[in-house]
Amino acid sequence: MVYTATVDLCVATMKQLSDKSGVPYQKVYDVAARLVNKGFLEFVEGRPKKVKLVDPEVSFERFKQDILGIIEEIKEDVKRRSEGSRTRRSTHVEGRKQVIAFVKELVEQAKELRVVYPGIPSWLIGILRKFSGKLYLVVKDEDGGKLSGIRGEIKFRNEVKSKYLIIDESFSVIFTGEDYITVESCEGCMIHSTEHFQLLWSKLTTDGEEPLLLLKERKS
Repeated sequence: MVYTATVDLCVATMKQLSDKSGVPYQKVYDVAARLVNKGFLEFVEGRPKKVKLVDPEVSFERFKQDILGIIEEIKEDVKRRSEGSRTRRSTHVEGRKQVIAFVKELVEQAKELRVVYPGIPSWLIGILRKFSGKLYLVVKDEDGGKLSGIRGEIKFRNEVKSKYLIIDESFSVIFTGEDYITVESCEGCMIHSTEHFQLLWSKLTTDGEEPLLLLKERKS
């Protein structure tokens, strides 16, 4: 109200601002001082004390740039904190093309993959064929004929229902179909995912299923 009063008056004393805005005289000076600090008004020295309007094109543009600067500082601080601590956070990716692109980018940067994907799709097979790091893969028996060219340890289990990837023990990618994934990176989530995979992998070794199996051994 004080600012709009100044817009109308252009230059005004505290009493004129109070009368025009309806803000009590005792509070007008404090309000005007805050507007001066934000760059919307300027004090005019003399008695009685006055304020004058700063060109809105200038004041609002300057205020906008100040806000944008603050936002960038906050973003950088949040990014640093996020990278420096393993707090709870998750990302959702929706759409088949988006899912494929997202997984491809993560895998290209990875050194180790742990994959559980019964009924593994051809696009993921294509991504894994190009992966040169350490790979542990659990699929169905029926998937065996599609896995040529994949280098890694592969086990077969028909009863497995879950579908997920663990990437360098830093990210877990949980599939809800081929067109929706949830990506977790919090410490608790990664511990849970890694333990789940280790239990599954150990079970496949000890319960009569095929032992640690390289694809070339299975093919022979």
